[in-house]
Formats: sequence, structure tokens, C-alpha cells
Amino acid sequence: MAANDMDLGLVEQILKTTVRLINGGVETDEILRPNHRLSFLAEIYRFCRNLPRFEGWVNLALLALSVARVPPNRLFGVQAHIDVDLGWVDDILEHIQCSREWHKWDEKTCSSIENLLQVFLCTKQALQPTEMALRAIIQSLSLSHSVARLAFHILHRLTTQTEFLHNFNSWRIMAEEAFWPLVGQLARKSPDHLGDAYFEMGYTLSGISHWIPIISDDLASWIEVFYNRPPELQNSGREKFNLVLSRVWAADSTGPQSENAVVRTSGLVLTSLTHVWKEFDFRELDNTRSLLILVKCTVSMIIRIYYQPSGSTVVPYNGETALVQHGLKGLDVGLGEALGEAANNARNMITEEASVAIPRERIDFYAAAITVLVQIRYQVRSKVRNAMSGGVGNWKQIEEELWKYIDVLEKSQEAMYLAQ
Repeated sequence: MAANDMDLGLVEQILKTTVRLINGGVETDEILRPNHRLSFLAEIYRFCRNLPRFEGWVNLALLALSVARVPPNRLFGVQAHIDVDLGWVDDILEHIQCSREWHKWDEKTCSSIENLLQVFLCTKQALQPTEMALRAIIQSLSLSHSVARLAFHILHRLTTQTEFLHNFNSWRIMAEEAFWPLVGQLARKSPDHLGDAYFEMGYTLSGISHWIPIISDDLASWIEVFYNRPPELQNSGREKFNLVLSRVWAADSTGPQSENAVVRTSGLVLTSLTHVWKEFDFRELDNTRSLLILVKCTVSMIIRIYYQPSGSTVVPYNGETALVQHGLKGLDVGLGEALGEAANNARNMITEEASVAIPRERIDFYAAAITVLVQIRYQVRSKVRNAMSGGVGNWKQIEEELWKYIDVLEKSQEAMYLAQ
């Protein structure tokens, strides 16, 4: 189709008819042979690029893209294969951004965003989105899973481009949109499928000094994605996982230099958690959103690190001797002290804000945070070693006790958000 040579009203009717056929069950992707799919997409994309910028051209281009939608299971076969200029995609994303705020996008708009993101993935050119287009891509991480995954893969691809990584505006936009916790949230939902790309992004960004502060905001996701993967995937990604921990959160670590890779990882995790709890700033309101995730992560790691996984069974370490043998002695004490400091900081926050009018729900949230931090510290400092020689039953009891306190914290957080 040559947009300049046809009656655009007729083109619109043809596209609408095609969309109706697709909605009625006639999938263009099913009737195309694999070797024709790429040329079909290329023609649709060129048609969109060549559309004259008359009133309503955006709607016409979006209609055309709905015809060219690629099913998720077929995207891999067309990814980075098509040679097409992306300026028109940026223009449409900017148009959508200017029309309404992203959290007000309706289902039709989200579907259009998904089709536009597919174009980014299919093109083989280096990606150079405009500022507004980049913001739209990051904001898409908060949409439905299918759209969010497209945005995730686009951001992963961007972080492989040297020019993008060293562009100040790119860094500024990514920081302002807080993209890293959003990426981590998505990776936590699909650690097996997105974990490799997530760790590659972290590994790349942590090697550039000005990106480290952005990554440092989300230790919990970094840890959880790693440990929620099967053992074989943990082992293949362990080197990058450990290196990022040491670059971002454990740079001054004097932790275990054991030949055992699992023990080295455990030591880096404990050291990183200690660092984050020491630096945790309760005055930053945004940190209240990450507090619950960090608490859950800390409890999960305490339970996991002081057990030796053996297939599907969990066997506790053999008391003090095992801690010394595995080089973890003292790290649990440091974490306990950091948790104590965090609890004191939360107390100070309540004292400082007592003189000003703040919602009662926020005070309740901090009070619940103090309680759970003190309880975790207590378990780390006094019960951990006893439970290690007391069998799985004692450990299960400790875990259940801690999760009861976490449940109170979670409910306090919900009440605080509802009151805002």
C-alpha cells in the first residue's frame, strides 16, 4: 500500500474491514506463511511511516498496526529483523502521552501501546526513542503482563547500546521514572523467563558509576529473582549476581572468601542486607513502599541461608561449627545490629513527627515496622543458633512467628495508603 497514492478514506474502510475479520476469528498471522510474515510486517510499517500527517493519521496508523499484531509466541521469530525508520512510532507515542496521563489509559489505548512496542522489538535498527517515547515505554511496565514484557525487552535492548548508556538524558529519564524497581517487580513475577535479561541489565548498569545509585534502590528484587530460580539457573547466573552485589551493595565487604560459591553468595547477601538496613531512610516517603518488600526479603534470606537446601528437603546447619566452617560467623551479628539501628531510626521518625499533624495510619505503620524489625533482630541474634540444632520444627515455628508480624505490617501499609 502506498499511502500517498490512495484515497485515505478507502484505506480506512479496508483496514476496518480487515480488523473486523480478525476479531471474527480470521488471524492474519495464521494465514501467512512464515517467510511472508516479515515482508507483511515491513509493508505495514512502511505504510504507517509514509502516511501524510493529516488530522486523524494517528488513528489510521493504529488501525494498520492492529492488523499487523504478532502473537506473543511468534515475536521471537521476527524480533530485530525488519529495517524501518521509527520516527513515526515516537510521534504516535508522544501523541498518546499528550492526550492523557498514562494511568488513565483505557483498554483500547493499552492495546495500541502494545502494537507500537512490537514495532520497536521488530526493527533491527538501534533504538533511539525520544524523551516522551522513552517515558511511555517505562510507564508500560505497569500495564498488563503482555505489554509490560514488551517494555521490559525493549529496555533490556536499550541497555546493550553504548550510546544510550552514556547519554545523560537517558539516565535522567530512567531515574525520574524509577524504572529499576518496575523492572525488578516484573522479573520477580517471571524469574525463569526474564531472569537472564534482568541480571544482564544489572551487570551492565552496575559497571557504569552513574547508574549504580539507580540500581541500589532495589536490593530485594535482585535477591528474590535469583533465589526463585531453579538451581541450574542460579548456578549459571551466580557470577553476575555476586558481582553486582559486590559492586552496588557490598563494595567494602570483608565477607567470606570461601571456595564454596553458595557460601560466597550467602555472605554477600547478608552483607548487602546489612548495608541497606543501615542506610534505610524512613524520612523518604517513597521508601515506605519498598519497606515491606525488604522486610519479606530479609526474613526469607535468614530462613534460607541458615538451611542447607538438599533437593526438596531442608536440613539445618549444624550449629556454631557450621557457621565458622562456612565463613559466615559474625555476618548475622552485623545484620542484627543494622536491624536494631533501623528500628531506632523509625522510633526517631515517630518522635520527630509527633509535633506535626500526620495521619495516625502513618504512625501505626512505623510502629508496626519497629515491631517487626525488633522481632527479626531478636531471631537473628538469639534464636538462630539454637534453632539450628533444634531441627526443622523450631525453624518452622520461627518462620511462622515472623510472618505474623509481617502480616500486621502489611495491613498497616494498606490502611496508610487508603487514608492518603
